Amino acid sequence: MNQVILWKDMILFWGSNEKAISEHRHPTIQLVLATDNSFTSQNGKGEWIEKKGLLIAPNYSHKCNAKNIPILTLDIDPESILGEWIAKHLLNGKKSIDFTPKSIDFKAIAELLAQQKWEDLRTIVEGVFLFRNEYESALKDNRIETVIDFIVHNINEPLTSKNLSQVACLSESRLLHLFKEKMGLPIRNYILWIRIKMVIMEITKGNSLTKASFEAGFSDQAHMTRTFIKVIGLPPSTFSKNSKFVQVFIP
Repeated sequence: MNQVILWKDMILFWGSNEKAISEHRHPTIQLVLATDNSFTSQNGKGEWIEKKGLLIAPNYSHKCNAKNIPILTLDIDPESILGEWIAKHLLNGKKSIDFTPKSIDFKAIAELLAQQKWEDLRTIVEGVFLFRNEYESALKDNRIETVIDFIVHNINEPLTSKNLSQVACLSESRLLHLFKEKMGLPIRNYILWIRIKMVIMEITKGNSLTKASFEAGFSDQAHMTRTFIKVIGLPPSTFSKNSKFVQVFIP
C-alpha cells in the first residue's frame, strides 16, 4: 500500500501511481525519485526523457510518467526554511533540474517507514539535500508554544496573525518573524497544514467531508476540497477510512 507522511512543512509519498499523470503544477517544491529503474519526463521540445530524479520549482507546469513505477516524492513548502534553502542552493532560479542524490538508502527508508521512526526518516530526507539549518534555534520559546497550542485547539475558528499576536503578547511583526525562526515556516502556512491534517484525521475516522471541513475551520466543503487538492494533489476522498490506495501518518 502507498504511504504518505505529513510533516508541518513537507509531504512524503512512498509507493506508485496506477495512472499516468497529465501536465500539472503544484504550489510546492517537488522532488521525484525512482526507487527502482526510472521514470520519464517531457522536456521543452516535447521529448520524453528517462530520469532517476527530478527537482521541480513551485508553480512550474510539467509532465512526468511514473505509472506503476515505485517512487519517492517529497513536496516541500517553498516558504519553509528547508524550501528556501533548496531554492537558493539547488534550484538557483531554475524551473527544474536533474537531481539524484549521491547516496540514498531506499532500503533504510523502507525499514524506517515500516518501523514508524519518523525522526530518523526526517534526518535521512533532509540529508538528501545536504540541508543544514543555520537559522532555527534549538531553544524552545514558550510564547511560540502557547501560540501553537492555541492554533491546535481552535483550528475550527478564524485565526489571524493579529489575534495570535495577542495570545503571544508580542507585536504582530515580531510574532511573524519569531514563528518562522522557531518553526521553519510562516504562521499562515502552519495553520493551513494543521487544517489539512485535521481534514485527513476526520476522514480517516469515517466522518463526512462536510464535518471534516467544519472541524478544520474551512468555510465550506467546496473551499476545503479546492484547497486540499491544491496542497496535497489528491481529492480528500482518497484518504477515506476504507481507502485501499494510501495509508497516512502524521508524526
